[in-house]
Amino acid sequence: MTWLIALAPSIVSASLVLIGWKVLYGNAKRISSRSETHALYQQASTLLYDIEELSEGFWLKGNYNDSPSTFEMLALNKIKRLNQILSRLKQRDIPLDITAFVLRRVCTLHSYSIQKQSENEKRLHLESTHTQLNEIEQKISDSILKKYPHS
Repeated sequence: MTWLIALAPSIVSASLVLIGWKVLYGNAKRISSRSETHALYQQASTLLYDIEELSEGFWLKGNYNDSPSTFEMLALNKIKRLNQILSRLKQRDIPLDITAFVLRRVCTLHSYSIQKQSENEKRLHLESTHTQLNEIEQKISDSILKKYPHS
């Protein structure tokens, strides 16, 4: 019986170490997951900004107006990469109700007839693109905040 009393502090210490390790491991896992999700959000924001810059260049500054297919190819490539990031966010159990097709349609609609459009029509088209991009960024942000609320 005396040997049990002698081992009690060691058993309690080992138990506390195991419990502490479990708590620290769980916290580190959550922090890591949150950090990786934040990095994905930053990548998505960068792509949305790139799409915005590309659209502004096309619709207002005349970049790629002589070859709208180049603009479409660049925009679709960025939208495809955005869709991949959205898929990775969905795999992390972040509920997203975003379809890349809507963004694709808004970005490239009437791009082949840009030479025939007035400046006002181009501005309206760019405004609808900005609206769609802002909605997507807001949806991503809201979904991440639901999953990882501020502490």
